Amino acid sequence: MKQYPVTFTLIGICIAVALLTYFGSRPQITALLLISSHPSELIEIKNGEYWRLLTPAIVHFNVYHLVFNVLWVWMLGSAIESKSGKGRLLSIFIVAAVVSNYFQFSVSGPYFGGISGVVYAIFGYVWMRARYNPWQYGNAIEPIVVWVMMIWYAVCLFLLFSFVANTAHTVGLIIGLVWGRVEAHIVKRGRITEEPEKCNSSQ
Repeated sequence: MKQYPVTFTLIGICIAVALLTYFGSRPQITALLLISSHPSELIEIKNGEYWRLLTPAIVHFNVYHLVFNVLWVWMLGSAIESKSGKGRLLSIFIVAAVVSNYFQFSVSGPYFGGISGVVYAIFGYVWMRARYNPWQYGNAIEPIVVWVMMIWYAVCLFLLFSFVANTAHTVGLIIGLVWGRVEAHIVKRGRITEEPEKCNSSQ
């Protein structure tokens, strides 16, 4: 917990919300966490309920959904937190959750949840950093992980699974790839210095 506070907090929140909502089967509570109650308008957010931009990412609808996502958060989130610091992981979570939630709502309406859009963002980020900054991130992700994540992405996308938030996956992946690639370029040119004590402790 002391080493990876953001990673553990995200996992803890997802588990707590899953238990509190009983995996989405308590509609009175779940409804407060969805992005909107209207199929095509963000009425509550316009009225000041801004947390709804984030909270769909922490709602999960079954045990498998939850376990699959939190395992990836643990594996990839802890890599970012140990090598680039907790601020980077938190920033990626906020940006990826808000943007992927918004686009998923635009495509499918408000009835979705899960942190998988963020998972694909942190996956894309770590992948790019490992590829272009191998001295820092080279041990953070194995090739098999890249294959598994991309095969699962393609299967969900091209088989059009109705229960999967494919738009959130796509948007999150794009955010992570672009963010990671740009930051890798900046780090390589020495324009930013990441937390040295974090980097050294992970070698």
